[in-house]
Amino acid sequence: MATPTQQGTALKLLSAPTFSNFIVVDEGWKPKDTTQMEETLGGDSKTANFAFWNPGDEVSVEWVIKSAASPAEVGQVITDGGGQKWLVGPGLETQYRGEKPAKQTLTLIARDSVTLA
Repeated sequence: MATPTQQGTALKLLSAPTFSNFIVVDEGWKPKDTTQMEETLGGDSKTANFAFWNPGDEVSVEWVIKSAASPAEVGQVITDGGGQKWLVGPGLETQYRGEKPAKQTLTLIARDSVTLA
């Protein structure tokens, strides 16, 4: 039996990367592949063509803010330890311990077709 192999690059990151100012909580990294696909059958119904677009990831994240760091903000670009850039999406929630921000629940977005500065 042949062993399956990966063709191309993986579409989603299954485990959390590291971030310099944040620690992802256990089970706090929930990726969703945003790649869309459309199938078109040929005139003989024996040929199928597939079109793929919008490749990337959208991840629900829960993380703890390191003590010397500032909380993430919507629209901010954050780079992980592997060099992948993530855009902080809408729906950001921050929990405080006293008056200091301690934990955040947010969405991170990475698109293969978009370059984040």
